[in-house]
Amino acid sequence: MLPDGFVFRMKTLLGDSFDDFLRSYDAPPTRALRVNTHKIKPERFFEAFPYWCEKIPYASNGYYINADAEEKIGSHPLHHAGAFYMQEPSAMAPICAVDIKPDFKVLDVCASPGGKSSQAAEKLGLPRDMTVNAFCEAVNLIADGETLKKIVSGE
Repeated sequence: MLPDGFVFRMKTLLGDSFDDFLRSYDAPPTRALRVNTHKIKPERFFEAFPYWCEKIPYASNGYYINADAEEKIGSHPLHHAGAFYMQEPSAMAPICAVDIKPDFKVLDVCASPGGKSSQAAEKLGLPRDMTVNAFCEAVNLIADGETLKKIVSGE
């Protein structure tokens, strides 16, 4: 059950699209991944990855996954090796929308669990100058000896 205030706000914002929005809550979640091109080329990745994927139009290395929700894709060895990252398609959009250049300095103040941070790191190239506010996973995804600063909060 959605809060009344939220429902009212969304009806106002979405107008005629509100019913479609409401039906989306009954649909299974959309699963996606982003190939870490600093670790593996997409062609090579798909030679070893057993699931069918469809390209996400706005994300250069993002793919929708056609797999049952019960399948533990995150336990695949390529995931543990850092070759891909499970990420909501909508979470890929902010970094795709920003034209990050290699000479940029990036500050991610909401880095946990690290999807957008690692995506920004791919755009920065090597060496990287990036500051992230995260507990652990973001640092594991992007810290391969490059310049990386970590702000640890809550510890």
